[in-house]
Amino acid sequence: MVSPMPVSLTERREFLDDLNRLAVADIVDLWRDASGLDLSSPQFRQVMIDNVPELIVPSMATAADHAATWYEDSAPELSFTASPAALAPAEQLSASTAWALYSSGDAALSLMAGFTERAIFGAARDTITENVSRERGSTWARHASANACGFCRMLATRGAVYASEAAATSVVGRGQAMTPAERRARARGDVRGPRGRVMAGGVRSRGSRPLGERFHDNCRCMAVEVRPGHSYEPPPYVEQWEQDYRAATRETAKTGEHGAIDPNAVAAHMDASERARRRAASAPAARAGTGGRKPPTPPPTGGQGLAVPGPEDLPPLRSRAETGAPFFVIDEQARRHILDGEPDKPTKGGHRFGTGRPNKTEFPQDWDDDRIIAAVEATIEEHHSVIASGDSTIRRRVIDDVMITVRSYEENGRTVFVHAYPVGGRGVVRNDPATGERVPVPLDLERLYRP
Repeated sequence: MVSPMPVSLTERREFLDDLNRLAVADIVDLWRDASGLDLSSPQFRQVMIDNVPELIVPSMATAADHAATWYEDSAPELSFTASPAALAPAEQLSASTAWALYSSGDAALSLMAGFTERAIFGAARDTITENVSRERGSTWARHASANACGFCRMLATRGAVYASEAAATSVVGRGQAMTPAERRARARGDVRGPRGRVMAGGVRSRGSRPLGERFHDNCRCMAVEVRPGHSYEPPPYVEQWEQDYRAATRETAKTGEHGAIDPNAVAAHMDASERARRRAASAPAARAGTGGRKPPTPPPTGGQGLAVPGPEDLPPLRSRAETGAPFFVIDEQARRHILDGEPDKPTKGGHRFGTGRPNKTEFPQDWDDDRIIAAVEATIEEHHSVIASGDSTIRRRVIDDVMITVRSYEENGRTVFVHAYPVGGRGVVRNDPATGERVPVPLDLERLYRP
């Protein structure tokens, strides 16, 4: 039996927070139960990969089902019947778990908590946005909390403007619709359907998401439906974000021949503005002649007016679908280039620790070959920044305090791998070409935004 639905946005968020806390607690319990195994063993890894999705899927299903009811209850005078969105495939949750396990202990659990929150909140968001696409005249707004990141604040300034261009027509999707038996099983809270398989099916809309529908790990933004004849009033703090957005669009470089804004640059600039306000608010007021400390000045800008983020945080991770970065596979040739380098070209590649190629950076000593390649593949899929340089795409991501660069370019309609290497960070060294010594390379977040 479905419990009474929350009404306000605050109650909705609290409900999803509760679902998330329960799922994360289950994951922690699973970790503890399996800790009798060697935590670095394949057996422990497989236990987590096999079972974590089954701990998350029920909360996702509950979030989607409740969101459908929230949608209907927001305009009870309308006859529209909302449906819960299809859930993310269990295989996607398994892959996320596998990646998280390349970290250890609290770091791995933190990564799992991040994608769990994204999956649960995402099930509710997808339900709202997909029903908006089905109901003629509906739109939705992105409601971000007061402490949201620059990316979410940027998108929240747009108000209730998000709606599918195909709202008046049928939505073509991928996947297979759940059978009545599977829907009954899902309503009971079962993870697996009558045939014993994890239920994460249903029809999902096709194609990459538009910018407004992009969300990152640990994102708690809400999609708020605005039904026909209704309106949305953003919270008062969005007014300051709108001022930040206008300043950011003036002061950051434009892209393309038509001078479009660079969302990465704008989001980073808005983050920097918010940090400057917080530092100014927490600093003691300057007093003439008494040695009082002056309020901090705004952060410096680096390259074409882009605000440089401070070391205390990173921009949100964004997927290829969100950034438009092309897909390609790290094949055996690319793997050899990254790890060993080109045998007849000593200046090309070779970034495994101990390879010793002059002037090349090397990954930390405790990163084995599989971990290096997994980190590169993770950077291809999700990244903290993307830079267009000529016909090349440069992606950067910080993983376990190591910044990684992956570069590719387009040729005759296909994406070609160029290189991947550690830029700097914990355990990263550069081979001094003059002395042959390994010189530590510290993490510099400004490099996220430099070609």
